[in-house]
Amino acid sequence: MKKTILSLFLVAVATGLFARSFDGTQKIYLKANAVSWWTDANAAQRAVLDNTTPVIGVIEDADRKIYAFTIPAGDYTAIRFERAETAEAAAWNATGEITIPAEGNYVTSFSQGSSDATWDTYSSGAPVEYTTHHITVTNNTTWTGFNVYAWGDSEAFGDWPGSEATSLDFQAADGVVTLHLIFHQDDGDANRQLFDITEARDYNIIVTDDAAYEQGSPEPVVNTYHVYVSNLTTWEVFDLYSWGTPNDAFGAWPGTTTPATATVDGIQCYDYTFKVAEGGTVEMHLIFHNNVGEGVEGDMRQLYDITEARDYKLTVHDSEIKEGLEGAPSVIEHNTVEAKAVKRIVNGQLLIIRDGKTVNVLGAEL
Repeated sequence: MKKTILSLFLVAVATGLFARSFDGTQKIYLKANAVSWWTDANAAQRAVLDNTTPVIGVIEDADRKIYAFTIPAGDYTAIRFERAETAEAAAWNATGEITIPAEGNYVTSFSQGSSDATWDTYSSGAPVEYTTHHITVTNNTTWTGFNVYAWGDSEAFGDWPGSEATSLDFQAADGVVTLHLIFHQDDGDANRQLFDITEARDYNIIVTDDAAYEQGSPEPVVNTYHVYVSNLTTWEVFDLYSWGTPNDAFGAWPGTTTPATATVDGIQCYDYTFKVAEGGTVEMHLIFHNNVGEGVEGDMRQLYDITEARDYKLTVHDSEIKEGLEGAPSVIEHNTVEAKAVKRIVNGQLLIIRDGKTVNVLGAEL
């Protein structure tokens, strides 16, 4: 009997019978700048309840980039947040289906594509007070260009690609700050380094080709790793983008479009490289795609997660990714194999057959 009750309880949970009721006046709030590009000036925000009921979001607090969604009367178990350049856009960036808790109305942390989120109770609070802090950047890179872009609490140094200055100011609200700095060459490749600001104070940051770190701290030891990929898809375009840690490891979207090549295990494959500081965290979400656009007809993509600092060998098919390299042997490898000769006695004469040709012992072709 106890097992039956437990089974019924689990079924009830799984089928969403424990829904939260809304009276049509209550709101759910979203801190949209938890993801970098969700606060573009012209971006549209919406929420979809139980995958059926869409609600357009409106700015509740411009300073903190908080959107409000008035929830229609009804019982709901899940919410998905979506963002697009305009409300008329065909494709929207989206979270996964986030479970609505019994309490809490303010999503303060989330990730695109994920169902995980952090909930709190929204409070408008007192007027925001700001303090100004200074960043000095020492550019020790070999890049031909140098820009600093910031996202998080604000685009502190302007829209992408940011500022070319190496002496910068940022503001912190109430002494709390979250800014994700991207030092980059602004040419679409992987020449970029990241640095997170989480304390409201002045900074002196050194940027090299391999790392960004504070002056006075030891320069990180950075190792280079390879992702070898055999492309067995039928796609006309084959690009690789990665987000996570390190972020944009293969360049800004759409990522690397013309990768280097290498012969590995006898297979001619693409050779992508990423760098990780020794002891650093690795959480990369790879997106192999044909650059049509998410949600657009003809969009093809395969996903793969990297969680270790090491080399990887992958084969990408239209419908799956397999570990290891598959495909025809490299032409280069094949041409380096020495052809074997076959000797035969025909009518008492020694003949040699090599590369499809038959010659006698004097080398004359027969």
